[in-house]
Amino acid sequence: MDDNKFYNFGLWIGDKYVWGGSVGITNTSNTLIQEFKKFLAANNPRKKIKEVPINKGEAKRVYINSWKFLRFLQKIQENIVELIKTKDQFISYISGKIDADGTVMPYNVKFRTGFIKITYNKRNDAEKDLALLRKFGLNGCILPYKKRNAFDLKFTFNSCLNLLEKLKLKHPEKKKKLILIKRLVGR
Repeated sequence: MDDNKFYNFGLWIGDKYVWGGSVGITNTSNTLIQEFKKFLAANNPRKKIKEVPINKGEAKRVYINSWKFLRFLQKIQENIVELIKTKDQFISYISGKIDADGTVMPYNVKFRTGFIKITYNKRNDAEKDLALLRKFGLNGCILPYKKRNAFDLKFTFNSCLNLLEKLKLKHPEKKKKLILIKRLVGR
């Protein structure tokens, strides 16, 4: 599998839309919606891709109706730690996760604390990504986010620096923040 598929796996796992046999993503970034539409089209050439505005047009949902593709993506999510074998696959996957549910925090550079975090609904999902971080020599910690009944996987400062030049973010705002951070740390 090519690295771009791993990006889209991360994007789907983070922003997934599932309803019956429908599978897709919901996001406010048109760039990410278009990226995922290409992924859907490449993997489901005979399926009609549907795109609908939600939240009074603030976000879009793009999806197809395919039980088979839904089961495929669910199997990918279930076995993601075993499927990712190379650092390039990991970088692509984690870039998709950051674009979907991550936060890039330039302010934290000042205090030399981690400036990348990903928010999860389930601790188990955060633990899978922490295992992937460690598999590739990086580190982070899982912090409960009590107000939202969620969990944050916060990357360590050194892990953030290690990923800084390698991340393949496509979300326009997060890309801008990453460029700012590169300037702040002189990389």
